[in-house]
Amino acid sequence: MRNMTFAQAIEDALAYAMEKDSGIVILGEDVHMLRVNLYARFGKSRVRSTPISESAFLGAAVTASMSGLRPVVEIMLIDFIAVAADALLNHAAKINAFSNGTWQVPLAVRAACGGGYGDGGQHEQCLWGWLAHIPGLSVVVPSNPSDAGGLMLAAIEEKG
Repeated sequence: MRNMTFAQAIEDALAYAMEKDSGIVILGEDVHMLRVNLYARFGKSRVRSTPISESAFLGAAVTASMSGLRPVVEIMLIDFIAVAADALLNHAAKINAFSNGTWQVPLAVRAACGGGYGDGGQHEQCLWGWLAHIPGLSVVVPSNPSDAGGLMLAAIEEKG
């Protein structure tokens, strides 16, 4: 078995999924630098760097997923999910139920928690429990790189 970091496992899972499905796009701040290998391999139309507006790019991802794409949204840190709460909690999580299954939102959101650099007051909240209580959302928190890669693939492949 290959020894890898969380970041490598997630990148490998994304590359595998993107190779398999041309509808998978990655959106987020600085993803062209965060996912430089994927950017080089799949181009700027599938690895889209966005302005610093989580509510805008998560909202765009919800509608993109409804039109047939399978977005993977990279939120820099979980703390910033709150500014995109409307798109995630009131739209992505509920559209399937509200439309009686007519509309699907096959969307994966990845957000980091902490970074070990001591910025706990603003960037190290653990909001997974809060999100797990929202009907229509599935929340996973991997504890090792192997799980991170496998759960990333499972999240991408979920029907929405």
